[in-house]
Amino acid sequence: MKSGVPDFSKLDMTQPKIESVIDPVTKVETKWLVATGEHDGFKVTRRVPETPSAKIKPETKIVPNTVAYWSLILLVFVQVVFVTMVYGPIAAFLVELFPTRIRYTSMSLPYHIGNGIFGGLVPLIGTAMVSSTGNKLAGLWYPIGIASLTFIIGSFLIKEGEPNHD
Repeated sequence: MKSGVPDFSKLDMTQPKIESVIDPVTKVETKWLVATGEHDGFKVTRRVPETPSAKIKPETKIVPNTVAYWSLILLVFVQVVFVTMVYGPIAAFLVELFPTRIRYTSMSLPYHIGNGIFGGLVPLIGTAMVSSTGNKLAGLWYPIGIASLTFIIGSFLIKEGEPNHD
């Protein structure tokens, strides 16, 4: 398996079932050869047009089993809890960090650059890193690097002291 795509050559295509699908708009019937199998705990279904001259791309559908599905739901929920643990206190921290007269500009600009630019580019840069290296975990280096750089810069530039409430 490369970059998360199942290897369909291991599916049993010797005994495919035939499905017939009628397009509701054109009323054209298409027959599909359907093969199913298991791959990494997922039920994999491969549909190929019955006639080789059909100009329809093969459709692939991956249906997770219940254990994998609920495990993923739980992991996403845990990530949401972690995000809320960060974003709750960060608003209070940013409000107390700057004097009132410059608070909105000094809070808004770095916040939107950090979330919009660095956070918004995570999918693009992460996918590019995975594609260029072939390693599924290579995309994690970008967010880890940005977080580390932010910690190092913040450690030197944020001074400890009483809040300034002009």
